[in-house]
Amino acid sequence: MKTLLTFLLTFLFINTFGQSVNTEKLKTAFTNLKNDRSLVNQRKYFELFPNSFREFQETFGYENGKAAPLYDGHEYIPEFFDLDSIPIEKQLEKCINISIGGHWEADAVNYFHYHLRSEVLKNVGLTYRLLKGKPNDKIESFFYFFFNEIHPSSKAIPGEFNEIQSKDKAFYELLVKGHERAMKHSGH
Repeated sequence: MKTLLTFLLTFLFINTFGQSVNTEKLKTAFTNLKNDRSLVNQRKYFELFPNSFREFQETFGYENGKAAPLYDGHEYIPEFFDLDSIPIEKQLEKCINISIGGHWEADAVNYFHYHLRSEVLKNVGLTYRLLKGKPNDKIESFFYFFFNEIHPSSKAIPGEFNEIQSKDKAFYELLVKGHERAMKHSGH
């Protein structure tokens, strides 16, 4: 009985916390998408793309001296941001979830970060609405990732965020905290 209970708890833990991106399915979805940008192929690629920073690292990153299965797959990132049949709200929500808990790296994270910045700056109002419902630590974490770079391009907070400053001072303060922490950790 004890063995069965241990097995079940291990199984539940692995299925709850150990789920990773199926890189073989993601590779196939990427190939299918490159051959045919149909709604079905775009949705499949979107669904299989990582949902968190941890999953992103396990798929595209380099940790503990080991390259992830798609470490050299930088072309996967712009393809994700080019999914024109997925509503921007769903894309941005996934981007936010990937960003929370993240930090800049000189690999695929850098490519993701580059595309994320552009998308957020084009959609500041939507980004605000999507983040507003999250806990304060997650909001600050998102902005830490957003501003964290080896050579910061935003030493000052971009003007695109000025409207948030006048609309929601508490939220803007979290943005500032994320920016300050990112500046402290950026650079060589």
